[in-house]
Amino acid sequence: MRSAWPRPKRSARRGPRRESAESERKFKEELARWERIKNSRNPEDFYAFLLERPSGYIAEQAQFRLDQLEKPVVQAQPGANGVKPLPSGVNRYALGDVFEWDYIDRYTNIAKRFITRVTYADNERVEFNKGGRIVDQMGGLLKNRFGTKTPANLVEPAELAVGKRWRSAFTNSFPNQSLHYDNYYDYQVIGLEDVTVPAGTFKVFKVEGAGISKYSDGRGAYLSEMRWIDPTTMISVRTDLEFKVMHAATMFEYSSTQLVSVKRAQR
Repeated sequence: MRSAWPRPKRSARRGPRRESAESERKFKEELARWERIKNSRNPEDFYAFLLERPSGYIAEQAQFRLDQLEKPVVQAQPGANGVKPLPSGVNRYALGDVFEWDYIDRYTNIAKRFITRVTYADNERVEFNKGGRIVDQMGGLLKNRFGTKTPANLVEPAELAVGKRWRSAFTNSFPNQSLHYDNYYDYQVIGLEDVTVPAGTFKVFKVEGAGISKYSDGRGAYLSEMRWIDPTTMISVRTDLEFKVMHAATMFEYSSTQLVSVKRAQR
C-alpha cells in the first residue's frame, strides 16, 4: 500500500520529557529486581513486584507474567464497542505463524515487502526466521539486527483501554558490544478507530509513544511513534516511526510498517 505521506514539520515536533538522573537510577534498580525474578514460577514474586512498582517501566511485563502463571479462568467478553480482546497472559505467537509486511519509506514512498515466520516458540521466547528476530510472548523485542534488549522493548502492553498510559525502558547492546544505549518511552492509548492496511480493515487501539535514546558515547535521539494495535491479537497492524538525532535536524527513521497478510498456525 502506498500513500502520499507528509514530510515532518521539524518546528512542530514535540520532544519527550527528559529523563532525570533520578529516573535513570530508579530504572536500573527496577531492572535489577526484575532480573532476579523474571524466570520465577511463583506468582507471589510478581504480585510483590507490582505492589512495589505499579507504574514502573516493567509493570506490564510483570502483569503479563503473573497472568501467564495464574491462567485466569475468566474469559474476556466483548465490550460495548464489540471488541473481544485477547486476555493478558495468553501466548500471542505459535510455531508456524507467518506474517507478511510492507516497510514504507515515508520520504520516498517506496515500499519493500518482507516475511517474518515463527521458527521457534515456547511460553517465554519466540524466534522469527531462525533467530534473526527474537521476542517474548507479549511481543516485547529481545533481539534484532541492531542488538539485544534488556529488558524487552515493550510496545504492546498486557491489556488495552482508551486512556491507558504506561512506561517502557530498555538498554540495547550492539552486536559488537562496544556501544549501548538506554531508551525511555511514555505511551498512551488515544483512541479506538478503524484502520485500513493491505491485510484489511481492523478496529484498533491507536497508541502514541514518545521517548528519548541516550547513547553511551554521549549522543542521543528523540523517538516518536504511532501504533495501531489489534486488540483481538495484541499485534500492531501498523507502526509509524519518526526518530530524530538530538541537537540536529537529521531524521534517521521516517517509516511506516503495515500488515499485508497473516497465516496462523493451529493453537
